Formats: sequence, C-alpha cells, structure tokens
Amino acid sequence: DLTSLLIYHIKPKKMTPEQLVTLNDEVRKLIREYMEKHQMSLNKFSKQSGIHQNQLLIYLNGQDEKKGLHSGSLRKLGIFMSQNP
Repeated sequence: DLTSLLIYHIKPKKMTPEQLVTLNDEVRKLIREYMEKHQMSLNKFSKQSGIHQNQLLIYLNGQDEKKGLHSGSLRKLGIFMSQNP
C-alpha cells in the first residue's frame, strides 16, 4: 500500500538518545509549524491527519507529561506530514 511505500522511501537520520529527551517538544513544534504554514485549524489538521482533535489538544498543551501520543499516532503524523509537505 501507499503508506508502506512511503515509509520505505524515507531515509531518516539516525536518532540519538539525547533526542528522545526532547521528543515531545520537537513533535509539538513540528505540528504547530505545519499548522501555521498551511494555515490550518486544529480541527482541520485533526481530520486530515486522522488523529482525534481532543488527543491533539491535550498533547499540544503539554500540561500533563503523562499524556502523550502513542507511537502509532506519531507514525501516522509523520506519514501525513511527509505526504503533504
């Protein structure tokens, strides 16, 4: 399928242990920058990425460090933003 093809064609840089420490902050920044660049509301981004709006809202506010996005959701976001640069 298209998702599998896209994943195998992406050549990510190797992640470092230090990057794991700031992973959530970096993902939040990527999402905000993407939404701003494409002039998207949270609702529109949510619908197009396939991530529930409330889940994104809680994640982006980052008030509770125990609340995050599952690795499958992070992967879904990466695929969405890669397919729609």
